[in-house]
Amino acid sequence: MSEEEYISAVSETNADIEPFIRLAMENADFRAILVRNLLMNDRINVYYHSYQILSEVAQSDPGLLFGYWDDFTGLLNHRNSYHRNYGMDLISCLISDANDQQFEEIFESYYNQLEHEKISTKKYCITYTARVIKGKPHHSSRIITKIINYLQQEPANQKHRNLLISEFIKILESAEIYLSVHDIIENFFRKVYQETGSRRVTKEIDKLMSRYGLPLNNISSI
Repeated sequence: MSEEEYISAVSETNADIEPFIRLAMENADFRAILVRNLLMNDRINVYYHSYQILSEVAQSDPGLLFGYWDDFTGLLNHRNSYHRNYGMDLISCLISDANDQQFEEIFESYYNQLEHEKISTKKYCITYTARVIKGKPHHSSRIITKIINYLQQEPANQKHRNLLISEFIKILESAEIYLSVHDIIENFFRKVYQETGSRRVTKEIDKLMSRYGLPLNNISSI
């Protein structure tokens, strides 16, 4: 398939990308076409479908795309927030293949997305952290601390903060993650419990903490 044929096929909003996922898994030249159109094409349907296909490939076989690591990490500084989100997704899929130096090089850029103006970008940064920790478990304490330090800031929008806290709770399901930084996590949630004003968030905290045997009355009082 030529690049022109591909672009024509995915220019429609409801384009069927399934055949292209299979082709991308099998054909390195086609993967190069996808990356090029993710990075360079300014038509939303084209770059979005290219991203969707690449994301499926990255989740199935990240090694097929690791050669594009620098291209994907470059998306963290893209002017378009959608592309930043795509970059976080793809990087999180490939992170287990990255060495520690490569991880260090992108750590600040990745978690600076928490400071982005759009709540969706902040949320994706936390969501994809589950994969980052799975790929780099020896950095889990540092990563969790980074997120908590951000969430402890005075919120401009408490509703948005509650959304991010709920997303953060989802990535703490692993006992290994919890145990590595349990004091930091417990102290953070004690404070949140008092301040949030959200029954949903307090219930989520209760559920998480009870999983690790922390008496709930210890959470509700400082």
